[in-house]
Amino acid sequence: MTASPPPRDYPGVARDASSMTTILEDLAADGFGNECTPGPRDQPGTITCGGCGQASDAGGFVVAEVRRLEGASDPDEMALIAALRCPVCGAGGAIVLSYGPEVTETDAAILERLPDPPRHPANPGDHEPRR
Repeated sequence: MTASPPPRDYPGVARDASSMTTILEDLAADGFGNECTPGPRDQPGTITCGGCGQASDAGGFVVAEVRRLEGASDPDEMALIAALRCPVCGAGGAIVLSYGPEVTETDAAILERLPDPPRHPANPGDHEPRR
């Protein structure tokens, strides 16, 4: 019996036992401690900054990093955590969004507008789309 090769590592995809809480704590330690949330229902595709409370179009936020998680018991339960900078006040925060087969309409509108994070300089070709 031959051993199967280790799973391929993709930037931003949690392959270890990282929990959402651990990732959010790590991002907070890196200056992204404000909790950002989807904006008001009558403003689809917006994010409310946890620092200043202002709702802005998701396309105006600077995305520093994106991490993705899959559900332990259900791989279709997919979550994305984005480390963001507010276009109004510059505060760092994080937002948790669903994606994949279980994506909500609200989260899909944000994901469509959210800019891509910068590519890692050591692996410029190693970039996967978030959606």
